[in-house]
Amino acid sequence: MTTDELQCFCAAQDNVRYYLRTPWTRDGYTWATNGHILVRVPALTDVSENRFAPSTLKLWNDVPEPKEWFPVPACAMPELVPCNWCDGTGKDPYDKSSICVDGARFARRFLALIQGWEISPTSKKGAAWIRYGEALGLLMPFRE
Repeated sequence: MTTDELQCFCAAQDNVRYYLRTPWTRDGYTWATNGHILVRVPALTDVSENRFAPSTLKLWNDVPEPKEWFPVPACAMPELVPCNWCDGTGKDPYDKSSICVDGARFARRFLALIQGWEISPTSKKGAAWIRYGEALGLLMPFRE
């Protein structure tokens, strides 16, 4: 996976968490997150350390080991809709579109980012493991 491919898992450029807007390298891996989905790949030489990025090891180590892997359900990115907050057009951050995988619910917009990946929910309300080739990650569950 390249730096450009990891960028889709980073926070948007207008996100106040500026330190999540680009991938970073730490502990032998390159990481990317938007706060809902976290992905790591073996360290990429063109991605440097980011001292402001959060430590991911506690979260990573606290999630139970994956048990059974499922293909990510086929879905498309939710359509652009008029935004009631800014009078623009974009993805409504309060979109309630979700999909159930093995008893756990995940936001459609995040499942659309990982088409072709595999997913392993750990519980109905906990993070799920996701993987694709050498990429491994966590996806937070849908909050109702």
